[in-house]
Amino acid sequence: MRQLSMEYQALKERTKQFGDETSMHGVPHVIKAKTKSARVMWAVVCLVAIGWFSYMLGSLLIKYSSYPVGVRVNEVGVMGNTHIN
Repeated sequence: MRQLSMEYQALKERTKQFGDETSMHGVPHVIKAKTKSARVMWAVVCLVAIGWFSYMLGSLLIKYSSYPVGVRVNEVGVMGNTHIN
């Protein structure tokens, strides 16, 4: 039981350190929240933001890959210049 408690404390400390040092905008709020309801609220905000980003990225990639591109090539010869190096 004592081993589990020590591992939990170490994990808790690493998580707090990650929250202090990360550049992600919502994660520090989740980790530093003082109440459980505030932590849940920030976690939901972060998950919604990640979901919205994923949706927008997916729709953008689908739109990009389905954009029709038409290419026309006309070959024009130059009279008297048939020698190609």
